[in-house]
Amino acid sequence: MIASSCEMAVLASHDSAVLRLESFRDSVDRRRLVIIALQWEDATSSPRLETASMPTHDSPHPNPIAPPNTDPLHGFVEMQMPSDLRYEIETAIDGNAMSFGHTYIRTHDGGNDVLVEANWRESSGSSSSHSTPRSNLLLYFYRPDAHFPEFDIIPRDGLGVRILSFAAGALGLPTLDLPNEPEFMKRYMIVTANPGSVRSLLDRAAIDALIEARDLHIKSTDVGIIAMRSIKRSRSWRKIDDASQRNEFERMVIDATLACMAIVDDPEAGRRAESAVPGSFTEEAARTMLHSGGIMSAKVRKRLVPQRVVDALRDHPPPRWSTDPAIRRRAWGGTAAGMFGAGVFALGFGGIGIGLLSSSNRDFVELIVGSLFSMVGAGATLAILLVLRHRLIRQRIVRRGRVVPAHIDSIERTDTIINGERIHRVKFRLQGAQHADEEPIAVNIKASYVHQARRIHREQAPTWILQDPAKPRRALWPEGWVLEVE
Repeated sequence: MIASSCEMAVLASHDSAVLRLESFRDSVDRRRLVIIALQWEDATSSPRLETASMPTHDSPHPNPIAPPNTDPLHGFVEMQMPSDLRYEIETAIDGNAMSFGHTYIRTHDGGNDVLVEANWRESSGSSSSHSTPRSNLLLYFYRPDAHFPEFDIIPRDGLGVRILSFAAGALGLPTLDLPNEPEFMKRYMIVTANPGSVRSLLDRAAIDALIEARDLHIKSTDVGIIAMRSIKRSRSWRKIDDASQRNEFERMVIDATLACMAIVDDPEAGRRAESAVPGSFTEEAARTMLHSGGIMSAKVRKRLVPQRVVDALRDHPPPRWSTDPAIRRRAWGGTAAGMFGAGVFALGFGGIGIGLLSSSNRDFVELIVGSLFSMVGAGATLAILLVLRHRLIRQRIVRRGRVVPAHIDSIERTDTIINGERIHRVKFRLQGAQHADEEPIAVNIKASYVHQARRIHREQAPTWILQDPAKPRRALWPEGWVLEVE
């Protein structure tokens, strides 16, 4: 259906076109036809490709349109990856120690197509000591004017996917099932907390294209779609102008374009997804997770902070001795449990260590063991003091902090992971003439609050922070905690 519609567009644009679908019956050639047809169509309606100049009367071939460029890599130019595109890719993949090879970017009216080789290490928890190296060739369709729900379309071709599918029920990991598409569901697993929005994106054309593309991993960002394919890591970065590696890039562009064009080249796709369900994508995800059961549901329930509670915090002048439990959970929740656990270690190991060291007839082994146990106890005591300091600082900001209007200046991804969640650094530029020459104030937030920050940053909406009265460069961002489900 996709190929035939493209052919009609080609034939309509020029009656003398000689492309025929009959000569492209096998899978690879059908994909190449899609690229050729799209490039020819662009040549007649968009500045995406160069068009030939109008011929003179003396021209032996008075054809006003240049022949289509059959090279799938046409238009890609090697350049340094812009920081905003790098952030989008890094946030979506969320790998450790990410590095990128030669970056090739094709620019057009809709945005950018970024072709790059990426390496990273993937860990299962907060520790990076046990991690798996990954190497992928990816094509990122960046569409800044669009807005997509979060989803992963993963090929069912490995042990990891089977384990993920098995664990989804116990963890409450939300997946989307399409019972009327058995062939698609046989080849792919869809992981998403936005089932209604994603279902509206996967129309007949998108499903058929993904079935044809087969082994691609499709992942969304707020403003684009990433198509990835696992590759064997080489000693040096791959390059388009290397003849031995060019076919790999060509195949990636052909397959990724075929798989994703029904979504990324449809200007209504993002708006269709946004209007498919009530509320924002974040609210839809919260509703889905809340009713999914398992561990994820319990975590979301603890994160719920109504907008009215945050507004009340903003409007209440300091000191704010009485704060809502939802605010306390977000500001310093979990610190009591951390101090209790560290206290058990301090008393247990420290007590044993002191007992061994104070023994009058201790031998050398008891001396060593006692010293080690005492060091563990001392370390646990230090941990208690650090957690207590962190708790007291955040309590002071919530109770005595000054409300300051601000705008989000930038959002940065860090390499820090706490309790399995990556930390992002949001920089706020304070509003008002008295703050005109001040540097932005940085606030660390967890990955679960990044969508809220990116939405406000994208819309350039005003926000506010609570500034520490004792140290003005320290602040909290309560508006980032807002999450409510109707």
